[in-house]
Amino acid sequence: MYCAGLKPKEIHRLTRKVMLKIGLDLADQRSKSVSEYMGRINFTWLITVCADAEEKCPRTFPGISHHTHCPVDDPATVEGTAEV
Repeated sequence: MYCAGLKPKEIHRLTRKVMLKIGLDLADQRSKSVSEYMGRINFTWLITVCADAEEKCPRTFPGISHHTHCPVDDPATVEGTAEV
């Protein structure tokens, strides 16, 4: 499985904190760009989770035979505080 974004950013600090709390350390993980995979790997499935990716990714990865869109609001845009 591969995961990448059109405009990758650092993994949110609260994401790291929550994942660590459930036993998953993201210390060695980083956000990746779709450009790291273009022309290097052939994909059969494409799953997009935001409107921007839904619009742009199918053209970025030609030859995809299965495409699913699961709209998710960007959690990084939520304002306020969270107790983790």
